[in-house]
Parts: sequence; structure tokens; C-alpha cells
Amino acid sequence: MPKINTHYFSGPIDEKVLRAADEIGLPDVVVSFFDGVDFEWRWNLSGPGEEGVLREVVLLLCSARPGEVSTSVHVVRTPVGEGASWQLVGHSDAANPAEVADSWLVDSLRQAVVSTVGAKDRAA
Repeated sequence: MPKINTHYFSGPIDEKVLRAADEIGLPDVVVSFFDGVDFEWRWNLSGPGEEGVLREVVLLLCSARPGEVSTSVHVVRTPVGEGASWQLVGHSDAANPAEVADSWLVDSLRQAVVSTVGAKDRAA
């Protein structure tokens, strides 16, 4: 499994996230980066014929305070030429990234995927 992030919580957290994504069938292509505050993973779920809107599942992991990380899963919908609409799907705090529950991660990502399908249907 490739290591995407190159510093901070690199390696093991990527493996945990990618394992959860694989389990629920998220696309293999994921944009992952560290912006100095948050780690972010983004999966584009827009399909053919959806050129006017970008639908994504976004996982954020940040250091909330010393000894605690905050993890959240969002659905982001961005119509072309408009601002992004963020919907929180799940949130969890843990002492460190390794303690983010695998089951929570899988369940939250799965719920986000279901929410993007609903957003697509409502937009049609």
C-alpha cells in the first residue's frame, strides 16, 4: 500500500484510511495532503455527465490540542462557479491517530458515500 503523506502521522494513518476506503469501495484515486494544520483525504465521486458539480467525500484529521486528534468526515458539493457546500457526516476525537476506531472510520465514510448519492439525486 502506498504511503501518501510524508510527515507528521505519515504511513500508519494512511494505511488505516486507505484500508477503510477499500472496504467500502471508494475510488482508488485519492487526493491527500497536509496543509500545515489538517491532514485531508478527498475522494471525487462525481460521475459521467456531472460536469457542473463536484461531489466529494472528505476526511479531515487535525491536532485538536496536545494529546488529542479530531477526525471528521464530510460530504462536499461544489457547483461550478459557486462556493462549496460542506455537510458534516461524522466526528470523533482520540488521543492519537492510531486510536481512531476503524469501525467508526468505515461507518462514517460509508454514510458519506450514501449522502453523496442522495445529494446527486436531489440536484437532478
